Parts: sequence; structure tokens; C-alpha cells
Amino acid sequence: MSAFIVNPEHIAALVAYTQAPTNKMHCYNIHTKQEINNTAKNFCTVLAQANVKSVDAKYGDNTAHYSEEFIEHLMLFPNECFVGMQKFKGMMGFYGCPNLTDADIFNMTCCLEYQCCEVDNWTHTDAYWLIQAIKNAAAKKMASGAAVQWEYEAA
Repeated sequence: MSAFIVNPEHIAALVAYTQAPTNKMHCYNIHTKQEINNTAKNFCTVLAQANVKSVDAKYGDNTAHYSEEFIEHLMLFPNECFVGMQKFKGMMGFYGCPNLTDADIFNMTCCLEYQCCEVDNWTHTDAYWLIQAIKNAAAKKMASGAAVQWEYEAA
């Protein structure tokens, strides 16, 4: 499968998920031991830039092959993601993702992770740790009905 730039609404929905009152995330980069600025604008920027950098790492920075419109799109990509995320807020009156389940968010995060992982030291980046936090939040909600909620103890 080839790497591609996801559409801005994809990232917007993931960031909206992080900002929902039931998910409000505080993420840490375990490698740098620093908290990631948890504003929606920063999350959009971190994820959008990671996607662009990964595609550049995979295919080389061959901007000569890109149209001017595409290059302009890449420059505005984080802002487009943020604007899309604000639309979700406006539709719901709060941050959240209409019509998206936790399973949808999990799968969308797996997709974005695959589109961002081509850079050197991927696991050291804020994007990596933010993606892990989103996946974990979605997975935890999907597993909320499990018999074992934390530590297993045999009967």
C-alpha cells in the first residue's frame, strides 16, 4: 500500500475525539518526557505535519512533481484540519465526532499511523505518542464491557 495524505476531515475527526468532554486528553511523549501541548490547534498541526513529512520521507521531497495547488494545500493542511474540527464542534455544540464509533476512531487512527510512520525515529515524535493515546482511548472504550478491566486474578 502506498503512503498518502489523508483528507483534512480525517485528522479533524480524530482531534475532535481528543477534545470531547469524555476523552479530554493530556498526552505525553514518553521519549522526550514532555507533555504534548493539548490544544486542538496543536494536535491538528502535529498530526497533519507528521502525515506530510512521512509522505515526503517515503517518496522524497520532489515538489517539482507537485502542482502549485497541491503545494499550497500542503502548506495549509494543518489549518484545514483545524477548521474541519471546528465544524464538528459547531454541529454538536461541543467537540465530538457525529456518527463515528470508537471502532471507527480506532481504525482511522491505525490508518493515520500507517500514513505517518515513514520518518526516522518515528517512535520519538509527538505524533506517534498522540496517535497511541487516541488508539488507546478508543480501544479502552471498545473494551468497556470486558470481564477483566485491569489486572487479571485467577479465581
